[in-house]
Amino acid sequence: GEDPRDIHPEFAEHALPVQGKTVFKTYQRVPVRHPLHKLAGNGVMIIGDAAYQGKPLNGEGLSVMLESAEMAADIAGRALSRDDLSEKSLWPYSRKWHRNFGARFSMFHRLRYEALQFTKEEQDFMMGLGLYGPKEMSTVMLEGRIEISPSRMLNLVGVAIKGRSRPDLLKRLAVASMEGMKLKKLYEQYPDDPAEMRQWISSVEALYHR
Repeated sequence: GEDPRDIHPEFAEHALPVQGKTVFKTYQRVPVRHPLHKLAGNGVMIIGDAAYQGKPLNGEGLSVMLESAEMAADIAGRALSRDDLSEKSLWPYSRKWHRNFGARFSMFHRLRYEALQFTKEEQDFMMGLGLYGPKEMSTVMLEGRIEISPSRMLNLVGVAIKGRSRPDLLKRLAVASMEGMKLKKLYEQYPDDPAEMRQWISSVEALYHR
């Protein structure tokens, strides 16, 4: 019956074993973009909104952030038991997150970046093709995969006919989808060693921002 917002400060002050202090606060900024490339460093792990793991506008991603916290807590506990908070010791959190959630959401982010470049007219045209509906987009966003139902597959001929007037848009969407698949493979091969990150980041950024 108590408001969690009222009782949480007392809980955080007295129940948590780790001592710390707030070094920076900000608000009214909504992070919506592809995830950070690194979620761990020397003495630091990044989780939640700060790591671009959710969409605070509507609460999407809350379950992902909770699972991320569980991942981070497990790795942090092991690191604390060894008294080793180096980047290498905390790195398994970043690796595990990217190979799991990063891979699942990479295609959605790549398609979203492409859609952001569409004019209003182009967006209306793409929606009018009827290839993707709310159910399909939900599958992309929540599960990180593209699935076209059998009924929509039967309509592909009609989509192709309608799309002949704007082949450039269909091509852009096809390229974005293929690059999304490449991104997924890159995330599934997230480096085991932080020293290998430079090449990985270069490959990822090249696909996100063509």
